[in-house]
This record gives sequence, C-alpha cells and structure tokens, in this order.
Amino acid sequence: MKQPGGFEREVRRRHHHAIDRDARIADGSAGQPTDRARRFLARLDGHLTTLADHAARRAFLDRQIEGWQHRYARFVATGGESEPVAIPADPPLAADFLMTITGLMARRCALDEQMRTMSEHRPHKPLPDSILSLLVAADQCCPSIIGHAHVLYHAGSGSDPRQIAKTFIQLKNDADDLFKAIAAVESALNQPRARTLRATPAGDPR
Repeated sequence: MKQPGGFEREVRRRHHHAIDRDARIADGSAGQPTDRARRFLARLDGHLTTLADHAARRAFLDRQIEGWQHRYARFVATGGESEPVAIPADPPLAADFLMTITGLMARRCALDEQMRTMSEHRPHKPLPDSILSLLVAADQCCPSIIGHAHVLYHAGSGSDPRQIAKTFIQLKNDADDLFKAIAAVESALNQPRARTLRATPAGDPR
C-alpha cells in the first residue's frame, strides 16, 4: 500500500489535533474553536447583504473559499506557523479553518439553490442557443480540465500544497461552468417535451 506523503500525514495529524482539542473542550480545559469561525461567518453574513445581487454574492463566496483553502494549505504545510497567534494559550487550529470553509460552502450551496429556483421561473433559453453555449463551454473548459487533471496527477509529494489547491479549484470552476451549460441544454430539451406531452391526447402513441 502506498504510504501517505508529508502533506497527507500533516493533514491527518492536524485532524487528530482538532479531535484532541474537542475532547479538552468537553472538560473545560480549552476555549471553543468554533467561536472564531462563528464570529467571522457572522461578519460575512452581514457583508453579503450589502452586495448588489446573487451573482456578486456568489463571486464573493468563491473568492473567500479559494482564499481560505489556500490559507489552510499554508497552515498545514508550515505546521501552523503561517498564522499569527493573538492568544498563546489559544492558537488557531485546523478545526477553525475546516469550520470556516464548511460554513462558506454551505452558504454558497444555499445561494446556488436560490439562483436555481429563480432561474426556473424565468423564460428558458431556446434549444439552439443552449446548444451553442454548451459547444462554447466544452471548447473552453474541456482542454483546461484535462490540463489541470494532468498537473494534479503528476504533482509529487514535494509539490507546493498551495499550488495544488489552486490547480484543483481552477479545475472545479471549469467543471462547474461545463455542468451549468449541460443543465441549460437539458432544461431546454425538457421544456418542449413537457409542452408536447401536455398537448398529446390520451392514448395517442406519439
């Protein structure tokens, strides 16, 4: 079996460290690590309400997630030394990053669901336009996805975790764009079919 590299071992060690801290929280010997994440997410929620629309909020959340993932990768790679420690007895932990990133992703998922619901009530793009958009997206995204996948595959254990995380995020964003174009074609295909089914008399074999 392939042994985990230094990056993977450090991630596991940090996760065990977070679990040990949770145990100490239970007996009152440590501060609550979620407090930092909760305070940050509360400030972020307030900022989201000031942004112009869902698209601006989605872009802001994307930047935050990417930034926190890079920051977490640097935290792991440096054994925690990349983060300033305001209170020596209560330094930042992996749990703080994971809770923050999870909270950001949950907000992005909720926002995506709101945007999907809103799009269902808007007129759908005609099928030819949707297919053209899919063609453009596939032409742009597929080579990029393949290239980023090759970079990730050939990255060795000594590679910079920040660069690996950045490459993965770029791959994921390209894949998201492609899936959105596919969903638009599927929606356009289903709309005429649904109208045809409603207009077809019962028993008609069409």
